[in-house]
Amino acid sequence: MELTELKPGVIIRGPVIPEPIQVVAVIPMGVSTRILGKGLETGQFHDPILSRDQSALLTAPPEKPPFDGDAKRFRLGMEAMRLGLAYEYDPYFSLAIARVEPLPHQLGAVYDYFLRVPRIGIDHPKSGNCSHKDTKNTKKNRLMGPNVWLA
Repeated sequence: MELTELKPGVIIRGPVIPEPIQVVAVIPMGVSTRILGKGLETGQFHDPILSRDQSALLTAPPEKPPFDGDAKRFRLGMEAMRLGLAYEYDPYFSLAIARVEPLPHQLGAVYDYFLRVPRIGIDHPKSGNCSHKDTKNTKKNRLMGPNVWLA
């Protein structure tokens, strides 16, 4: 990195400094340069004196970030965020993307009653965190199924 590229506000990285530093001031000292800056990870103030060889090892990100990322991964991330927030606007969103068309009384039973009752829960068989330890073949388990429990 050239010394002319070191300006206040630039973030620099390199093997000669302990952490990424945001440059506050650059002071030329003959053949060496003193860089005053704040560490981004610890918030500590650093003031190393670097020779020309050491300052050549420093790197700084470009002023404008390049837009050359993978478009498919970006779209996948945006879709994941959209699906993650969709339930806030439409509580029945999971049914909008499902291939199931429940009847109105089934919607009311599940969304308006069963999911709001705190003593009824469903354990996923692969989750590993079954909150009930009663796995005996009792009448309750035969009627409700192995993954549904009543508190």
